[in-house]
Amino acid sequence: MKKTGFIILGLIIIISVVLIIVYLPKKDITDLNEAEKNQKFNRVLTEEEQETVNKETFTKETLKKFDGKNGNNSYIAINGIVYDVSNLKEWESGNHKNTTTGIDLTKNFINSDHMNETLSKLKIVGKYEE
Repeated sequence: MKKTGFIILGLIIIISVVLIIVYLPKKDITDLNEAEKNQKFNRVLTEEEQETVNKETFTKETLKKFDGKNGNNSYIAINGIVYDVSNLKEWESGNHKNTTTGIDLTKNFINSDHMNETLSKLKIVGKYEE
């Protein structure tokens, strides 16, 4: 009987932890303080990158074509900037950790462990406007 009680208690603990993880509120960009925003997004653009941002604009419709499938490049939007992740092994076939390319991933990025240094390694291909 004691063994059954421990098993039930263990299951309750496991289920509780899973529920907490699943239902924990995710951060939104409005939840970040200024220091957190700078840590995540404070990328200084080169002159060439700024020209690219000014020249090429992606919308939700145009960005979704860059999903990494059927020979298409893989682009992601983060905080209004569109990045090319086509050549990154982590984004092979337009997928990375249950996330796809061709969409705005700002909210995902906020809740990830990636920082500005990650973005600085990516090629900028334009700006994103909804």
